[in-house]
Amino acid sequence: MENLAKYWIETSGPPTIDYIGKILVSPADKGYWKNMEKVSKGDIVYHYITSKGPEPARRSFIGKSTVKEPAVQYDLDGMLDYVQSIIGENWDSRWEEFAKNRWGDYETFYIVELENFQRFSPPIPLKILKGVFRPTPMYLRSAPMKLVTMLEKGI
Repeated sequence: MENLAKYWIETSGPPTIDYIGKILVSPADKGYWKNMEKVSKGDIVYHYITSKGPEPARRSFIGKSTVKEPAVQYDLDGMLDYVQSIIGENWDSRWEEFAKNRWGDYETFYIVELENFQRFSPPIPLKILKGVFRPTPMYLRSAPMKLVTMLEKGI
């Protein structure tokens, strides 16, 4: 049977990597987050950490996950409760500031549940993917097959 999974790139710069590989979170209020509605069970998500993320993960792909459930909408309080439950005891002032700056202006959010996180060891740095991947501000976008092949082979 043919594999019909789609491949996605999550681009994020969280203060810690506690929720990476567990959930995708985005506002639902703007069109450029609509890719969250296109994610299906079984899709593969590659996790790229921007220069704003924690070391040593900065500017690297740190792993991949499988979509467990498609997007569900939450209000702000419901989303924050969900994210805090994932972060657990590591929820601190860094996360408070991140949540306020990233999500504070929105009312409705998508959350996509993930499973089977596989960490890349070592992380795959951006510098060896020049010409194949260029980070953009888009939180979730489809992954080109050339990049998928490179990530799956570990480059």
